[in-house]
Amino acid sequence: MSRPYPAPPHLVAGFVLPDPVVASSELDAVVAASGPPEHNPPRLDVLSAAGSPYALELTLSGELVGMPPWVTLPPAEQDAAEETLRFLGRAFVAACEALDPTYAGAALEWRIPAPADLRGTAERLPGDLFWSSRLDERDGALRAALEGAFGVPSRALAGGRLLAIGGLLEPGASPPRPSLAVQRSAAARLATALGE
Repeated sequence: MSRPYPAPPHLVAGFVLPDPVVASSELDAVVAASGPPEHNPPRLDVLSAAGSPYALELTLSGELVGMPPWVTLPPAEQDAAEETLRFLGRAFVAACEALDPTYAGAALEWRIPAPADLRGTAERLPGDLFWSSRLDERDGALRAALEGAFGVPSRALAGGRLLAIGGLLEPGASPPRPSLAVQRSAAARLATALGE
């Protein structure tokens, strides 16, 4: 389901997996079953770090989604933006449950960091964040730490937990957007759970 890379801004969902190359066909099927918007076809890519694949990335145009709050869109464009966000929410949750990623996230103009890069001062995790129950088993304090950092409870999904406060996965809600410091703190905390 690869398409030309959409013009900026980019709406991105990333999924860190043990074998993203093998999982790419499964993500392709999840995306197709989630009903991608005709006006905004997604692109799927395998991301690599240090020459090794580590994640799958789903990218859509975020042109209508990334508008500042003071811009009023015409009804047809507002409908298109809402359709894009509904698709992203369906596809993200379905992919997390089907692929069982180690961690995943969704944000505008973002690339999911490789596990080895989570401690870097430039890396961040968005408020729309999933982490595997395997990480909670390894680190019993992870859930409390992430919920405390973002200031909201997570919810259970098959195979993990979801924080959906970045404004993309639950578009009807008006949650506080996490600061950059909180996003970087979450990345460092996830690195601890991963043993990175």
